[in-house]
Amino acid sequence: MKIAFRSLVVCFAVLSVLLVRPVAQGDEPLEYNRDILPILADNCFACHGADSAAREADLRIDRRDAAIEYGALVPGKPDESELLVRVLTDDPDLVMPPPKTKKQLTDQQKAILKRWVAAGAEYQPHWSFIPPTRPELPTVKNQAWVKNPIDRFVLAKLEAQGLLTAPEADAPALFRRLHLDITGLPPSPADVGAFVSDHQQNADQALSAWIDRLMKSPAWGEHRARYWLDAARYGDTHGLHFDNYREMWPYRDWVIRAFNANQPFDEFTIEQIAGDLLTDPTDDQLIATGFQRCNITTNEGGTIDEENLANYAVDRVQTFGWVYLGLTTNCGQCHDHKFDPFTMKDFYSLAAFFRNTTQGPKDGNAKDGRGPVLVVPSTQDRPRWEALPAEIALAKSNRDQQKMKARAESQQWLASITPESLEHELPADGLIFHLPLNEGKGNICAAEIPGGTVSEPATDDQPSQQADAEKTSASETSLTAQPATAKPQFQATGEITWIADGKYGSAPVIKSGSTFDLGGLGDLERNQSFSYGGWVKPANKNTMASIMARMDERASHRGWDLWQNGASFSVHIVDAWPGNSIKVTTKQAVVKPGAWQHVFATYDGSGKPEGIKIYVDGKVQAVNVDNNTLKADASIRTATPLRIGQRSHAAV
Repeated sequence: MKIAFRSLVVCFAVLSVLLVRPVAQGDEPLEYNRDILPILADNCFACHGADSAAREADLRIDRRDAAIEYGALVPGKPDESELLVRVLTDDPDLVMPPPKTKKQLTDQQKAILKRWVAAGAEYQPHWSFIPPTRPELPTVKNQAWVKNPIDRFVLAKLEAQGLLTAPEADAPALFRRLHLDITGLPPSPADVGAFVSDHQQNADQALSAWIDRLMKSPAWGEHRARYWLDAARYGDTHGLHFDNYREMWPYRDWVIRAFNANQPFDEFTIEQIAGDLLTDPTDDQLIATGFQRCNITTNEGGTIDEENLANYAVDRVQTFGWVYLGLTTNCGQCHDHKFDPFTMKDFYSLAAFFRNTTQGPKDGNAKDGRGPVLVVPSTQDRPRWEALPAEIALAKSNRDQQKMKARAESQQWLASITPESLEHELPADGLIFHLPLNEGKGNICAAEIPGGTVSEPATDDQPSQQADAEKTSASETSLTAQPATAKPQFQATGEITWIADGKYGSAPVIKSGSTFDLGGLGDLERNQSFSYGGWVKPANKNTMASIMARMDERASHRGWDLWQNGASFSVHIVDAWPGNSIKVTTKQAVVKPGAWQHVFATYDGSGKPEGIKIYVDGKVQAVNVDNNTLKADASIRTATPLRIGQRSHAAV
């Protein structure tokens, strides 16, 4: 059976009327929970109840079967029931409750117990275990006053007590009460005026219409949710330690939506207790389980993890008992319940169930509490959110298909490629010059696209360039910055020798006193970005010399270069050495004598050491910043030519 929320509210209202009624009088039928249980619980159960440790004479009268078996109750025969014999006796040694307890039944209470036993001494289960039933409507004298079934119960009690009904409130007061009851908010002046106008035309119809209207407003769910969230111990903070913010509001909003949608109570319950265990749970059903996450948590380092987890389970058992069973289950943490039908075993069985969560012992002071996180898109974002998985899956599928296609094409390309064809396929955007340096004889090199070179500053902490009979071989030098198209030839200074086993055929050997002078190529400024380098075969790890440079040593080393710095490689960007310049050097000893290495430098024009990168065999190298004094207004332009294997004047 599904009990809707609005029906549930009415049931609670009726129940509250029944529970607060005074004890039965005269010929009115007695009810155990209403009339008998309060007397026994207050006067008898402490010694003859559920608590076995405090029980006297092994007599238990909180259970009908035990009381009958012991002889305390003989249904229908009050004179033979030991309970009544002891209650009614004047003997101070036999009377119950004993005088030492300072408790004494009134004559009215004694009479009620006697009537109850005479009627059969029927018990009732705990009130929360009794399904609500629709009672018979009581008869009333003033039929004209009754407008709905609830009115009959109210009027019947008033007439029984000899009381008159109060006059109906005027329309503004009535509407204010109505508005506060349904929304928890006072009405606006405009709505008051509208209700008064409707009420003047037809009072009952106006009241019914405005009730429906207010219950359709979001404020209805917000108002009703306040009570539920209090019972569910909802909070926007962790509750302990730093009491930091936690992101629980989606659960709050779900409760509001549930009330506004008039969700059946059984669904409302199932989704909060086990929404994640439903088949293909929706986001809302997962959010509903936030009921289990509303417990206070901690991140206090001095607490014991297992104790925290035990406390969290206790909180869940207690809340479940209060909210859904109407029982104070927390009493069972230490002993069988003294008054309610709940044992210590029941408590720890439930605690074991409620410990089957993923919640950790500490919340990390984090808004997600280190628990499972559900990303909840906003209403406007949800269509896109729901469409994305399919789009992502399609994109991944297309990517994988493209990989398969490209792999086959790549294998076909690799099988057909040659060094010569590869060279012609390389992009040339921004290339200033490219020197293959593979002529194999003579002192002439040809640049396929124009370009340039320079030398290194000598300082007290840096050795000057050293002559070396077998210094460096070079192959395929290039520089990039902006495009050009001429293809000039350049004359070497000094005698150039060639080796046959260069990187791409023959290669020149740059010895002391020999260099390729590339003229005006590489005339670049400090704020321009450019890249340069090539294949080199260092002779040894001791050489301190330029690989390529456009640098004027006699003008405070103004210019730029790529430098073999012993076992490392360096780059200089210089206005005036050392007070207005940058120098970076590879941290590792990357020079490999006798082996061809591809060395390349890039500079981003920022005037910062971080803007310089040195690559060796395609891998960027970590660098040390040896000098960082370049000023914002510095210039590195110089009239000296670009050279390979030398700066402006040194012999090497």
